[in-house]
Amino acid sequence: MRTRLTGQLLGLALFIATPVAAQTSQPAMIPIVENEFVQVSQVTFYPGKTPLEMPPSGLPALIVVLHSKAFVPAQGASSEPNSWSFQSAKYLAGSGVLRSGPFDEKETIRQMFITLKSWPPSAPFEKDAVKLDPAHNKVVFENDRVRVVHLNFPPGASGPVVDKRMRVIVMLTDSHAIVTRPDGTTAVRDGKVGAISYSKGGSQATLNAGTTPLENIVVELKGK
Repeated sequence: MRTRLTGQLLGLALFIATPVAAQTSQPAMIPIVENEFVQVSQVTFYPGKTPLEMPPSGLPALIVVLHSKAFVPAQGASSEPNSWSFQSAKYLAGSGVLRSGPFDEKETIRQMFITLKSWPPSAPFEKDAVKLDPAHNKVVFENDRVRVVHLNFPPGASGPVVDKRMRVIVMLTDSHAIVTRPDGTTAVRDGKVGAISYSKGGSQATLNAGTTPLENIVVELKGK
């Protein structure tokens, strides 16, 4: 099953077809996270790379697209820019030939493919951050399977205790945060730009204890 799903995921790409100049190399699809609910991979298109064309997977998926100013890592250097910006989120049912592109040669593009393998169990979600703390949490996409939230805490900013769904977290910046749980215990949560992680959910308050903005994209998995 894992081998089949991996092959299916590699059949995902963005949905717009646009001719570009032929190149000699194509970017690689990199697996990041997999569990019983999701499988996450990503591909990065540096300036001049060739768009991909792949067959449909047959699985529902969310494609999250980020962009940054043109960035090509030097050999042995970090493969991440200083920050990413959210560009779009697109839900795909898994049918039709999929093509990546178009690409602006002045930008670096990253596409994250979040395949939805199964519904997670329902969990309490009364303290919704989008409703209780709209200054720091903005919905950028939503349907019956997922909700995508752009989270942005300036340096020193904090929010109330809120409920968290099972989710995929994409770091747009480096971050240094302190989370406080309902029982008063705290934990340090440091993140690096470009990192992707999976969280099982819970309840917490967030404080940006760093000197730069804490910014990420959160793909919440709705329970059934």
